[in-house]
Amino acid sequence: MTDDRLFIIHNRKPRFIAEVKEPEIEVVQWIDDPDRPERLAKLMSRMGDWYVAYCEWEDDDTPNLN
Repeated sequence: MTDDRLFIIHNRKPRFIAEVKEPEIEVVQWIDDPDRPERLAKLMSRMGDWYVAYCEWEDDDTPNLN
């Protein structure tokens, strides 16, 4: 995270760096070439779901008792 930009690093193949530009998430740097381009839509959808869950977790003010 920077002051005005948020990046997600996907560290499983295909590895890449994406920038969050709500409501979109855009890949800004591929580290590996995607070997199966047909799976990219599902991967991007899962990353969007992860980001939404992360934002909800970050906003949750319930005390953590662990």
